[in-house]
Amino acid sequence: KGTFKKTIGGLYKSGVITIESDGIRLVK
Repeated sequence: KGTFKKTIGGLYKSGVITIESDGIRLVK
């Protein structure tokens, strides 16, 4: 679970995903 959260944080910082009010969305 910790690794998953870290991966989400990394993807968010690198701009691969955006965190929306209704969930997480892939940019690509």
